[in-house]
Amino acid sequence: MRKYCDENINLDGIESPVVVNSRIYKKIMNQNDFSFNVYACETNEEYNETVKKTEDKKKPFIYPLFISSEMKAKHINLFYISQLDENGETISHYTYITDMSRLLASLSKHQHKMHTCLKCLHRFSREDLLTRHTHDNLCTKKSGPIRCVFPKGGDDSEIVFKHVSRQLRIPFKIVADFEALTTEYNNLRADTDGNTTRYQKHIASSVGLKVVSEFEDLIYYKPEIIRADTNVTTYFLNRLFELEKEINEIMKTNKPMVMTKQDWIIHNTATECHICKHPFTGHEKKVRDHCHITGKYRGPAHNSCNLNYKQNTDFKIPVFIHNSKGYDTHLIMQAISQFSDKKIKCIPKTEEKLHASQ
Repeated sequence: MRKYCDENINLDGIESPVVVNSRIYKKIMNQNDFSFNVYACETNEEYNETVKKTEDKKKPFIYPLFISSEMKAKHINLFYISQLDENGETISHYTYITDMSRLLASLSKHQHKMHTCLKCLHRFSREDLLTRHTHDNLCTKKSGPIRCVFPKGGDDSEIVFKHVSRQLRIPFKIVADFEALTTEYNNLRADTDGNTTRYQKHIASSVGLKVVSEFEDLIYYKPEIIRADTNVTTYFLNRLFELEKEINEIMKTNKPMVMTKQDWIIHNTATECHICKHPFTGHEKKVRDHCHITGKYRGPAHNSCNLNYKQNTDFKIPVFIHNSKGYDTHLIMQAISQFSDKKIKCIPKTEEKLHASQ
């Protein structure tokens, strides 16, 4: 450390050899005008089994032991090495890391220099990617070292899908498309803003919409075309609010179940839940799942799956508008101010384009 810090190091009150202890490390930095990080290495066969490193079971695993919360103008990275001697006592030593990229080179197939995050040791091929990582990642919010730990197996190592209600298809959706005409401005100077000259105005001339239902045999909506001399967009928005009320009333329907002979045969011989695909056991009762809108039997299910297999109460009707992100949303936003009692939420892409609005 003296060699690379180019000065006498104040180690007053520090016992040698220096043990791995964050308080001791901080004391050393407080007594000197440099900062340092400490890294270690272990050959952990169990760890390598979990990440399926079958090519080399003894591949080293490098991780941070201590990360300085403040990086000073003079900063060094140290590598902590320890091993047991013949008497079973630990022998340790600190060495200077001259190049972090070269140290971690064996952990990647990348043949060129890598840019490494000193907190989590995640490697990037370009410096700008590292800069983005340090600004946006949790590494900037955590002062301590970050070590990636993989699950060792068992129930905690599996991600299980639990939101069975999200398997249901959306019962209603609306598709629409606008057509517009362009009219010229009478006074070009009055409509000149900076370097932009407005010479045409886009006015919606018509809009077509269709309600697509999962229950077309019972509930069918004919395609609609809205034409008007003025305020086509306003008519369109009012029609959406009308359809919203109609569909919400339909969603409140609760028809009794209708079972055919074939449905009873399927239900009585079933051995697994049609929702989660897991077998029936003695722990949970097998029940009949049905659609509350049509009354049709859907299949055998666990009692818990059946209770959760339903649309959420805050169901939102999706409206898909052709080229809405690039053009049609501009026409809608011109009329949306007339509905001040409605709360509008948007997901913007830029100041002029929206991914979606609610």
